[in-house]
Amino acid sequence: MEDLYVVCGQAQRSTSWLANHGRRTDLFTHLLSRNDQRVQRGAPTRFERGTEELLLQIQEISRRSDVKLKVYVVQPGLSRAQASHGQLMLLAVTERFLSDTYEIPFSVMCSP
Repeated sequence: MEDLYVVCGQAQRSTSWLANHGRRTDLFTHLLSRNDQRVQRGAPTRFERGTEELLLQIQEISRRSDVKLKVYVVQPGLSRAQASHGQLMLLAVTERFLSDTYEIPFSVMCSP
């Protein structure tokens, strides 16, 4: 359950990117920087879809448009059918926090 606490904490801290307009643009700078660091270490890019150029375009759009996030917790070790009461409560608290704070949709990806 410790891993679930970590990813739920990360999900809750993600609201800091929406704290003010400038911070929203900083999100894209942060993502680009993390990708650059990874590639410099010889690891593959972080991009599953799209490119760095596309993210730069989205960053420019974010300067004059609202930014909306969707948060996904990916936890393959969590079984939907066998989730404990404590795990479900932690997910529920995280979903409620994201919903109440910034109306951020929350999804969980786990094993069946």
